Amino acid sequence: MVIVLKSRDLMRRVRLSSAWKGAGHTVLERQGGERVDLIVVDLALPDAMEQIKGDRTSHPQITLLAFGPHTDEAALQEAKTAGAHQIVSQGGVVKHVLGLAKES
Repeated sequence: MVIVLKSRDLMRRVRLSSAWKGAGHTVLERQGGERVDLIVVDLALPDAMEQIKGDRTSHPQITLLAFGPHTDEAALQEAKTAGAHQIVSQGGVVKHVLGLAKES
């Protein structure tokens, strides 16, 4: 599975990328010309909602997943409204993505 991970938090990027790469997936910071299966957006990004809307419009065929703190219900709901296909808590994002990879 090819995953684009959009997060500015270095520690979070390293943790998520390492887990997914360790399971045999490719993790990119941005989409280029390669085929992408999943776009993962960190709701801590200042422009997260704009990124979700833009990715949904530009790449409607790619699954779009947003994650953030489970306590920030407003941001999670806003991400869903902006066009994210799936919403996951920050603590569950690694396992959720690995589960999606098994399904595909």
